[in-house]
Amino acid sequence: MKQTKAKRFVHILTWVFAVFWILFAGTSMVYVIAAGRSPNGPELFGYKFMMVLSDSMIPTIHSGDLVVGQPPKLGEIGPGQVITYRNHRAQRLITHRVVQVTKAGDELAFITQGDGNNQPDEIPVPARDVVATFTARVPYAGYLFSFTKTWYGFVVMVIVPSLILMGTEILRLTRLLKDENHRAQPD
Repeated sequence: MKQTKAKRFVHILTWVFAVFWILFAGTSMVYVIAAGRSPNGPELFGYKFMMVLSDSMIPTIHSGDLVVGQPPKLGEIGPGQVITYRNHRAQRLITHRVVQVTKAGDELAFITQGDGNNQPDEIPVPARDVVATFTARVPYAGYLFSFTKTWYGFVVMVIVPSLILMGTEILRLTRLLKDENHRAQPD
């Protein structure tokens, strides 16, 4: 009797795990697809994730790091804080440190500088272009993140693991059902 309860528990646990993985894989697919369509980087639970493409922020942030940021509270941004902003000329996001708060016309603006640069950036960043304030960095994770945005990365990081897990679970369930049927048949 105990063995039957244990097998049923394993059976239920296997199904719960399989359903969880399918939901996780589906969510991952949606996240990866959304990441490619968002002009300000992908967002999850209110945090933005952006890959650093240059070494202008060394030693704080390196090329290939994944920068995690929160939506900006513009009135709270001051010198020393690291922000990510949209650079319209370069058509990309840039993460630099605020060295001075100023105004561009009537609008709040920020003078920024990369930690690895000798000079501040030439054009002040209007507050409306600030995408996020720096929260954390994940070393080298930007490379992985960038890879998952490609078709091959999507297949390798989402589809293949999902198929392997589903195949493994189907084999396990098939074996469990065979064992149950074998025990139910009289000799």
